[in-house]
Amino acid sequence: VKAAPNKSGVAKPVAAQFVGLTVEAAKDLPLHKGGKEHRALISEIKAMLKVVNAHEIIKGRKTAVPFQEPVNREWFPDYYQIITQPMDLSTISTKNKDDLAYTTCESFKRDMYLIFDNAITYNSDPEQGKEVRIMANTLKSLFNVKYEEMVGKLVSIWSGGTASVGNLSIPKKVSKDQRRSPSPTGLSANAPETKPPRGKSPIPPPKAPVPA
Repeated sequence: VKAAPNKSGVAKPVAAQFVGLTVEAAKDLPLHKGGKEHRALISEIKAMLKVVNAHEIIKGRKTAVPFQEPVNREWFPDYYQIITQPMDLSTISTKNKDDLAYTTCESFKRDMYLIFDNAITYNSDPEQGKEVRIMANTLKSLFNVKYEEMVGKLVSIWSGGTASVGNLSIPKKVSKDQRRSPSPTGLSANAPETKPPRGKSPIPPPKAPVPA
Protein backbone atom coordinates (compact mmCIF):
# COMPACT_ATOMS: atom_id res chain seq x y z
CA VAL A 1 0.00 0.00 0.00
CA LYS A 2 1.27 3.44 -0.95
CA ALA A 3 0.00 6.81 0.25
CA ALA A 4 -1.02 9.49 -2.22
CA PRO A 5 -2.05 13.06 -1.39
CA ASN A 6 -5.63 14.13 -1.98
CA LYS A 7 -6.97 17.66 -2.54
CA SER A 8 -6.62 18.50 1.12
CA GLY A 9 -2.98 17.44 1.09
CA VAL A 10 -3.65 14.51 3.42
CA ALA A 11 -2.18 11.23 2.24
CA LYS A 12 -4.63 8.42 1.52
CA PRO A 13 -3.74 4.75 0.98
CA VAL A 14 -3.48 3.33 -2.53
CA ALA A 15 -3.55 -0.44 -3.04
CA ALA A 16 -0.39 -1.89 -4.58
CA GLN A 17 -2.23 -3.04 -7.72
CA PHE A 18 -2.99 0.59 -8.59
CA VAL A 19 0.50 2.00 -8.04
CA GLY A 20 2.12 2.81 -11.40
CA LEU A 21 -0.96 1.55 -13.24
CA THR A 22 -1.01 2.29 -16.99
CA VAL A 23 -4.12 2.99 -19.06
CA GLU A 24 -3.69 -0.22 -21.06
CA ALA A 25 -3.28 -2.37 -17.95
CA ALA A 26 -6.27 -0.69 -16.31
CA LYS A 27 -8.66 -1.74 -19.07
CA ASP A 28 -8.68 -5.42 -18.03
CA LEU A 29 -7.98 -4.93 -14.33
CA PRO A 30 -10.66 -6.79 -12.31
CA LEU A 31 -12.19 -4.77 -9.50
CA HIS A 32 -13.68 -5.93 -6.22
CA LYS A 33 -17.45 -5.48 -6.35
CA GLY A 34 -18.60 -2.76 -4.01
CA GLY A 35 -15.12 -1.34 -3.47
CA LYS A 36 -14.39 2.35 -3.99
CA GLU A 37 -12.58 1.61 -7.27
CA HIS A 38 -15.59 -0.35 -8.52
CA ARG A 39 -17.95 2.44 -7.49
CA ALA A 40 -15.82 4.85 -9.51
CA LEU A 41 -16.18 2.59 -12.55
CA ILE A 42 -19.96 2.46 -12.10
CA SER A 43 -20.09 6.27 -11.98
CA GLU A 44 -17.96 6.63 -15.10
CA ILE A 45 -20.14 4.15 -17.01
CA LYS A 46 -23.20 6.19 -16.07
CA ALA A 47 -21.44 9.31 -17.35
CA MET A 48 -20.50 7.54 -20.59
CA LEU A 49 -24.08 6.44 -21.21
CA LYS A 50 -25.19 10.03 -20.68
CA VAL A 51 -22.72 11.22 -23.31
CA VAL A 52 -23.84 8.58 -25.81
CA ASN A 53 -27.54 9.26 -25.25
CA ALA A 54 -27.06 13.03 -25.55
CA HIS A 55 -25.27 12.95 -28.92
CA GLU A 56 -27.17 14.43 -31.87
CA ILE A 57 -26.29 13.33 -35.38
CA ILE A 58 -28.26 16.34 -36.65
CA LYS A 59 -29.81 19.08 -34.55
CA GLY A 60 -32.80 17.77 -32.64
CA ARG A 61 -32.20 14.10 -33.56
CA LYS A 62 -30.59 11.85 -30.97
CA THR A 63 -28.17 9.40 -32.56
CA ALA A 64 -28.78 6.69 -29.96
CA VAL A 65 -32.56 6.37 -30.37
CA PRO A 66 -32.47 3.08 -32.35
CA PHE A 67 -30.18 1.50 -29.75
CA GLN A 68 -31.88 2.49 -26.50
CA GLU A 69 -34.19 -0.53 -26.10
CA PRO A 70 -34.18 -4.21 -27.15
CA VAL A 71 -35.18 -4.83 -30.78
CA ASN A 72 -38.91 -5.48 -31.19
CA ARG A 73 -39.45 -9.14 -32.07
CA GLU A 74 -42.80 -8.50 -33.77
CA TRP A 75 -41.43 -5.83 -36.06
CA PHE A 76 -38.20 -7.71 -36.85
CA PRO A 77 -38.89 -11.46 -36.45
CA ASP A 78 -35.60 -12.45 -38.10
CA TYR A 79 -33.43 -10.21 -35.94
CA TYR A 80 -32.76 -12.77 -33.22
CA GLN A 81 -31.95 -15.41 -35.83
CA ILE A 82 -29.24 -13.19 -37.29
CA ILE A 83 -28.03 -11.55 -34.07
CA THR A 84 -27.09 -14.12 -31.43
CA GLN A 85 -25.87 -11.66 -28.77
CA PRO A 86 -28.33 -8.77 -28.72
CA MET A 87 -27.51 -5.73 -26.62
CA ASP A 88 -28.95 -2.26 -26.06
CA LEU A 89 -28.29 0.81 -23.93
CA SER A 90 -31.11 0.15 -21.45
CA THR A 91 -29.74 -3.34 -20.77
CA ILE A 92 -26.26 -1.94 -20.15
CA SER A 93 -27.70 0.66 -17.80
CA THR A 94 -29.61 -2.00 -15.88
CA LYS A 95 -26.59 -4.27 -15.62
CA ASN A 96 -24.48 -1.40 -14.35
CA LYS A 97 -27.07 -0.27 -11.81
CA ASP A 98 -28.63 -3.50 -10.57
CA ASP A 99 -26.34 -6.46 -11.14
CA LEU A 100 -23.00 -4.64 -10.83
CA ALA A 101 -21.97 -6.76 -13.81
CA TYR A 102 -19.08 -4.65 -15.01
CA THR A 103 -15.97 -5.30 -12.94
CA THR A 104 -13.58 -4.27 -15.72
CA CYS A 105 -13.58 -1.42 -18.22
CA GLU A 106 -13.28 -3.87 -21.10
CA SER A 107 -16.40 -5.84 -20.10
CA PHE A 108 -18.36 -2.61 -20.48
CA LYS A 109 -16.66 -1.85 -23.79
CA ARG A 110 -17.54 -5.32 -25.13
CA ASP A 111 -21.23 -4.75 -24.50
CA MET A 112 -21.12 -1.31 -26.12
CA TYR A 113 -19.39 -2.79 -29.16
CA LEU A 114 -22.13 -5.42 -29.40
CA ILE A 115 -24.67 -2.64 -29.89
CA PHE A 116 -22.71 -0.99 -32.69
CA ASP A 117 -21.57 -4.18 -34.43
CA ASN A 118 -25.01 -5.82 -34.23
CA ALA A 119 -26.57 -2.76 -35.87
CA ILE A 120 -24.01 -2.80 -38.67
CA THR A 121 -24.44 -6.56 -39.21
CA TYR A 122 -28.24 -6.54 -39.30
CA ASN A 123 -28.47 -3.37 -41.38
CA SER A 124 -26.05 -4.58 -44.04
CA ASP A 125 -28.27 -3.65 -46.99
CA PRO A 126 -26.39 -0.91 -48.92
CA GLU A 127 -29.44 1.36 -49.13
CA GLN A 128 -32.02 0.35 -46.51
CA GLY A 129 -29.44 -0.02 -43.77
CA LYS A 130 -27.33 3.02 -44.61
CA GLU A 131 -28.82 5.44 -42.09
CA VAL A 132 -28.57 3.07 -39.12
CA ARG A 133 -24.99 2.14 -40.06
CA ILE A 134 -24.08 5.84 -40.09
CA MET A 135 -25.59 6.23 -36.63
CA ALA A 136 -23.84 3.14 -35.27
CA ASN A 137 -20.45 4.14 -36.68
CA THR A 138 -20.85 7.71 -35.43
CA LEU A 139 -21.53 6.52 -31.88
CA LYS A 140 -18.75 3.94 -32.06
CA SER A 141 -16.24 6.65 -33.00
CA LEU A 142 -17.50 8.88 -30.20
CA PHE A 143 -17.35 6.00 -27.73
CA ASN A 144 -13.77 5.11 -28.66
CA VAL A 145 -12.57 8.63 -27.88
CA LYS A 146 -14.56 8.92 -24.65
CA TYR A 147 -13.56 5.40 -23.53
CA GLU A 148 -9.87 6.32 -23.53
CA GLU A 149 -10.75 9.48 -21.62
CA MET A 150 -12.78 7.43 -19.13
CA VAL A 151 -10.03 4.88 -18.46
CA GLY A 152 -7.42 7.61 -18.08
CA LYS A 153 -9.58 9.35 -15.52
CA LEU A 154 -10.13 6.10 -13.61
CA VAL A 155 -6.38 5.44 -13.50
CA SER A 156 -5.93 8.85 -11.89
CA ILE A 157 -8.69 8.15 -9.36
CA TRP A 158 -7.52 4.63 -8.52
CA SER A 159 -3.90 5.71 -8.10
CA GLY A 160 -4.80 8.50 -5.69
CA GLY A 161 -5.09 11.41 -8.11
CA THR A 162 -7.57 14.25 -7.86
CA ALA A 163 -9.71 13.63 -10.95
CA SER A 164 -13.44 13.94 -10.25
CA VAL A 165 -15.79 11.07 -11.02
CA GLY A 166 -18.60 11.03 -13.54
CA ASN A 167 -18.00 14.25 -15.48
CA LEU A 168 -17.10 13.19 -19.02
CA SER A 169 -17.66 16.12 -21.34
CA ILE A 170 -20.60 15.99 -23.72
CA PRO A 171 -19.83 17.23 -27.26
CA LYS A 172 -21.89 20.33 -28.00
CA LYS A 173 -21.33 20.34 -31.75
CA VAL A 174 -21.46 17.72 -34.46
CA SER A 175 -19.00 17.52 -37.30
CA LYS A 176 -19.75 18.78 -40.80
CA ASP A 177 -19.89 15.16 -42.02
CA GLN A 178 -22.45 14.30 -39.37
CA ARG A 179 -24.56 17.34 -40.28
CA ARG A 180 -24.59 16.16 -43.89
CA SER A 181 -25.64 12.64 -42.88
CA PRO A 182 -29.15 11.49 -43.77
CA SER A 183 -31.96 11.85 -41.28
CA PRO A 184 -31.53 9.08 -38.68
CA THR A 185 -34.98 7.69 -39.34
CA GLY A 186 -37.61 7.71 -42.02
CA LEU A 187 -40.09 8.88 -39.39
CA SER A 188 -40.52 12.52 -38.47
CA ALA A 189 -40.32 13.49 -34.81
CA ASN A 190 -44.13 13.66 -34.63
CA ALA A 191 -44.98 10.78 -36.95
CA PRO A 192 -47.88 8.46 -36.07
CA GLU A 193 -47.18 4.99 -34.74
CA THR A 194 -46.08 2.84 -37.67
CA LYS A 195 -43.72 -0.04 -38.23
CA PRO A 196 -40.24 1.16 -39.28
CA PRO A 197 -39.05 0.28 -42.79
CA ARG A 198 -37.49 -3.13 -43.25
CA GLY A 199 -33.76 -3.15 -42.59
CA LYS A 200 -33.75 -0.38 -39.99
CA SER A 201 -33.46 -0.79 -36.26
CA PRO A 202 -36.80 -0.14 -34.53
CA ILE A 203 -37.24 3.39 -33.29
CA PRO A 204 -39.86 3.78 -30.55
CA PRO A 205 -42.78 5.75 -32.02
CA PRO A 206 -44.85 8.33 -30.11
CA LYS A 207 -47.49 6.96 -27.75
CA ALA A 208 -50.33 8.24 -29.90
CA PRO A 209 -50.71 9.39 -33.53
CA VAL A 210 -50.47 13.09 -34.18
CA PRO A 211 -53.64 14.52 -35.75
CA ALA A 212 -53.30 15.67 -39.30
